[in-house]
This record gives sequence, C-alpha cells and structure tokens, in this order.
Amino acid sequence: HIKIDTGMGRIGCRSESVLDVVKEVETWTSLHWEGTATHLSVADSLDPDDRDYTEKQLERFTEAVDRLRQGGYNPGMLHAANSSAVVLYENSYFDMVRPGLLAYGYPPIPSLSGIVPVKPVMELQTHVVFVKRVYSGESISYGRIWKAPQETTIGTLPIGYADGLPRRLSGKLSLSIKGSRYPLVGRICMDQCMIDLGRDSPVKRWEPVTVFGGTEADPTAADLAELVGTIPYEITCGINKRVPRVYVE
Repeated sequence: HIKIDTGMGRIGCRSESVLDVVKEVETWTSLHWEGTATHLSVADSLDPDDRDYTEKQLERFTEAVDRLRQGGYNPGMLHAANSSAVVLYENSYFDMVRPGLLAYGYPPIPSLSGIVPVKPVMELQTHVVFVKRVYSGESISYGRIWKAPQETTIGTLPIGYADGLPRRLSGKLSLSIKGSRYPLVGRICMDQCMIDLGRDSPVKRWEPVTVFGGTEADPTAADLAELVGTIPYEITCGINKRVPRVYVE
C-alpha cells in the first residue's frame, strides 16, 4: 500500500508527488500496489484546532486519491481511520478502518469512557511463587526504598519489567488476588516483583494474581497507564513475547 503523508510527518509521500511514486512502483515487478493510506496524527484530540487539522488531513488524502484517479490509476483499497477516527470521524472510513487500541477494548479518549460500547478483553495474570514472613524494618528489593512498617507477609511474583511491567509502577500499583488488592512494594525487578500480603494473609503459593484485566474490580491497562503518565496502548503493547498467550472466545 502507498502511504500519503498528509500531516503525520512519519513516513509516506506528499500528495503532490504521489504520481511520481506510483511510476517508480510500476518499475518493480515484485511490488503489487493494492491500496492507498494515510495516518491521522491528532484524531484523538477534541481541541478545535486539532479537529480542523484532522479534517485538513482527510482533505489532503482525498486530493491525493483524486490525483491518482485523474492520472489513470486505481488507488485500490483506501484507509485512514485509526481508533480515534473510527469513533469521531465517519468521513475517514473509506474502504476499511484500522482500530488499534479500540480492538483491545479501550476508548481512544478517556472522556469517551462509558460512551463507546467497548470493554477490555486483555488480561495479564501471574501467580505467587514464594511467600515469606518479614519483620518490622526489613527492606524489600533494590535500593531499600520500602521497609516493612510492621511484621507482615511478602509474596513474590515471577513478573518484572522484562515482561512488560513498567519499573515506574514500583510502589504505585496494587494487584488483585481473588478480588482483594495487595500493594506492590519495593522496586520492580527485571523478572520479579513483590507484594505485601499483610500480617495474617490467607494467600498461598501458586495462587493466581491479576495485574490488569479480569473483572470490573481489577485494575485495567488504563489504570496502569494513568499511574505512569502514558497511554493504555503502551501497556498492552509492552507485554513481552516471552509471556505466554492464551486465547479464549
């Protein structure tokens, strides 16, 4: 597919040079041109200036498509809509749409939560692999940034930043076990992290732990993203390929 740079500034050719690009493509017998696309840079913004910019991008894309047709070319399948455009710009649909974050069940704009009829479909689970008693004043993990304020029980989980659990979540996140939340304590390690199970915890080794997803009572990828100042997409896409995937209908 040929990409038209209508204002994203990432890849693609300008509208006015699209015919030159097509002529170059025609010289390559290994290339088969099947579609034409663009990408919208601020479709997720409700700011009036940004909305005008998005409409301008769509105009530029349409101009490029018209230029192709006037030059005697069939532009093939046309597509421009990312998740935000699917929700906010019906005139961006063309022949197909490209939802990303929306496919994970998250609205592209937080203000649309509860309005867009989607729900998270991805769940990240781990389990408790080690349980131990610690005493008041004992420290947990690198840097000794957390010390037990009183005698308690610590559970170790086999998930860390190498798996996609951002180190920036250290000390900020509570994970879910059977509907109850337990705070993550100490720094997240490469392959492990620790949670405070409390003084008289019933949690045992091998019990499943929900990092995000699951039930409505569990944290979501959006919750994790908010804690570290990013977008849910970075959380969902950041899960390392070494984490096993289980697909369910």
